Amino acid sequence: MGTKIKILLLFIVIYSYSFSQIKNSENYICTNIEELNNYSDINEKIRIIDNGICNKDYQWNRDTLKIICKNNFYKLQNDVKDIVVKYCAIEQDTIISYLIYSKNISQQDALFEYLKIKSLQIKNSANSYCKRLSDYRISALCILYLGEIQSIQFFNDVKSLKDASCEFALLGTNYNDEVSGIMDYIESTGDYVNDGLKKFTINSDIVRAYGNNEELARQDLIRQLKDIIINNK
Repeated sequence: MGTKIKILLLFIVIYSYSFSQIKNSENYICTNIEELNNYSDINEKIRIIDNGICNKDYQWNRDTLKIICKNNFYKLQNDVKDIVVKYCAIEQDTIISYLIYSKNISQQDALFEYLKIKSLQIKNSANSYCKRLSDYRISALCILYLGEIQSIQFFNDVKSLKDASCEFALLGTNYNDEVSGIMDYIESTGDYVNDGLKKFTINSDIVRAYGNNEELARQDLIRQLKDIIINNK
């Protein structure tokens, strides 16, 4: 099978999968955050997210709640505040203050309660990232843009970084982490400046499709990987 035919087939596989995920969803009500704007009541939006009606993973729910709840936490109904706290979708100090007054407990007990909630949140976030990182479209994209041999090197390089994401929800320095993670490797940031994905040569057939601009092709690969890993698309 010729290289161009392989590339065409990979494009079809990647994008037909993305379309089918939306088309086959029974809960098309809010597959993206913009569709939640159909609901004017912020409490209703949060309940919809928590009930799983958006057909998204835990981390998408948490990221969306962080956007919706910014500067709005104290306006929420009490049961909805509990949902936001469960996802750790607001600052630590706000959660601890809320726990003190809602549960009538000491600051020390509230801190202990927060640490239990935070531990569960990290576990759930890590599970989300692990599932995203196992999405077969990542392998397909790497083979498409890098070729088989370079793809093997890529996956060998990121193995320990993927493990850190699966265990601790670690992504990288541009994602509120203090140490470098898998997104630093992909975006060539943190400990991987002038390294990571930047060191690979993009498939020449792909480069031609981008007007012989290799960097443009590389940035589009990064964008697509980020959509899967970060944006849950």
